[in-house]
Amino acid sequence: MIQCIIAAQNNLIKNLSLNMQKTLQKYKLSKKFKAPFLNLVLAVAMLSSTSAFAENPLVTQAKELQTGSEKIGIDHQKAIALLKKASDEGDAEAMYLLSQYYLSTNDFRYLPANYKINRDLLLKSAKLGNWDAISQLMTEERVTQAFSIPAQMKKEMNALKPVIARGIKNKDPKAFIAMADTLDEPSNYRGFSAEQCQWLYRGYRLGDIWDAGYRLKSCDDDDLKKMKAPSSQEFSQIYDNNVRKEIQNYKQITQPTLKQKMAVLDRIGWNLTEEFTDFPTKIEKEIKDFYIQQGQRGYSDAYIHLVKDDYDFKVKKPWYGKAAQLNNPIALTELGYAYLYPEDEKQKPNTKLGIQYLEKAIQLNDAEAMNYLAVWYTDQSDKQQDQDKAKQLYLHAAQLGSVDAMQNLARVLDAPESYKWASIAFQHGGKDDDILPMAYQAYAEGIGVEKDAKIAAEVQQRIDRIENNSQAMKEAWGLGEE
Repeated sequence: MIQCIIAAQNNLIKNLSLNMQKTLQKYKLSKKFKAPFLNLVLAVAMLSSTSAFAENPLVTQAKELQTGSEKIGIDHQKAIALLKKASDEGDAEAMYLLSQYYLSTNDFRYLPANYKINRDLLLKSAKLGNWDAISQLMTEERVTQAFSIPAQMKKEMNALKPVIARGIKNKDPKAFIAMADTLDEPSNYRGFSAEQCQWLYRGYRLGDIWDAGYRLKSCDDDDLKKMKAPSSQEFSQIYDNNVRKEIQNYKQITQPTLKQKMAVLDRIGWNLTEEFTDFPTKIEKEIKDFYIQQGQRGYSDAYIHLVKDDYDFKVKKPWYGKAAQLNNPIALTELGYAYLYPEDEKQKPNTKLGIQYLEKAIQLNDAEAMNYLAVWYTDQSDKQQDQDKAKQLYLHAAQLGSVDAMQNLARVLDAPESYKWASIAFQHGGKDDDILPMAYQAYAEGIGVEKDAKIAAEVQQRIDRIENNSQAMKEAWGLGEE
């Protein structure tokens, strides 16, 4: 049944998102920022994307729209339009920022999740020298080392080596940090090898006192001594002094802007000593108050911004309600789904209200709402008209770029159309284990698509990789064979 596969998708994505964030923190020590009220990925992206060139005015406008400001209300759709234009013009930072919209995050899905588009934009941005894109790609590669690294990913990592080498030649501190990230992490308790610490120290001496400076606290003292560098304790003291100075400089600003508030939190992080803990808490409240005011002024994305890091629907629901009153499609879709599939098993579904919310979101062209409602019709109704309506909703969502809808079309249509959509889903990064075999058969036998042995082999490689990773995860958790 589709419900078994899709109905719990919302909660599954939330859990996967949370687990991925924890994994990224484990594998990349520099991702130390808590970033309340900001998406863990986008918060840093908006504020810390760096470039050796003057920033594209389109990107500047887009970044202000992503966060809002004292002059401009937060509006992600307008930001996306600007980023697409700048990306088409070849701007690396625009490509990186745009790529984040294609990730599978529940409260930041202003565009349908699409792994292929996300990956393509990241690679283009990285090859043009964007360090945030390079860092994210290397972090993903580090995570996959726990299982198996696809040959394509290894090829992509090799393509970044000349970019990093060029940055080192130009004495860009970010290049030295990237070089440290390319090296395998050691098993010692400190977390960094001697070679990694050497690269980090070179980046630190070139001026990166925050990222490199923070990580050097975790280098082994014997390794630091050989480099004639300060000890790990001294680096901790230096880092605290830098935090203290940054806070003092911030407090001298008479009326700090939202951008300045976000920047100071991004810079000093949240892994602070007891001396500094009250400072970020105060700034956090001020930022929250800012978004509440923006929401009251009619900018619905501000309410979504408030709950991006919460995983408790009870916390989210009141803000979703306010955003829904302003016709925010994300809020309408999440509320609709919650009424159709309540998290609390004791709570009965409210079908009428759930469908009403989803239909409002569909009128706003929300692909996720189309997919959710189509799943409900497919699973819950025996009426032929509802089944036909579901297929139309899947098709519309798929045409908007929803990979989930593409896979669901493969489930509900007859051959050869079902095989065609399975192949389209594969081309867009689809990974469902009941769809990939259909995509393999489509290319291997020419069902619904032109026969192509090379692509069939690629599908089989993805199937094998998923099976191997699944088995590795079971073994890691001591589950063994089912």
